[in-house]
Amino acid sequence: QYVADLIELEVVKNAFNPLLDVKLSDDDERRIRNIINNYNDNIFAYHKLRTRKSGNMRYIDFHMLVNKDITVEEAHALSERVENDISEIFKNTSVYIHIEPYFETEAQENVSNINIDS
Repeated sequence: QYVADLIELEVVKNAFNPLLDVKLSDDDERRIRNIINNYNDNIFAYHKLRTRKSGNMRYIDFHMLVNKDITVEEAHALSERVENDISEIFKNTSVYIHIEPYFETEAQENVSNINIDS
């Protein structure tokens, strides 16, 4: 009976897994970071990367630190390029990017919170 209960529990778990929210795999998050890093000429840093998958949808959001002197239009265009690149790799994905101005002194103070992968 014990083995049957374990099998039943595994079947139920596998049935509900696609319905539960889970973070994307480490490999998927690495792929996202690589896409962001492709823009390292324009994105000085990023942080607060959060990912999750719910059903067949993926949700990705993060804060992107850009040159404080670029226009809103330029920052928006940059975020759209990053969003499009992410969406090309990950279908059924909603990407939200919060744009922040990059101030060198603030970045140095908060360096532990900034993720810059090479």
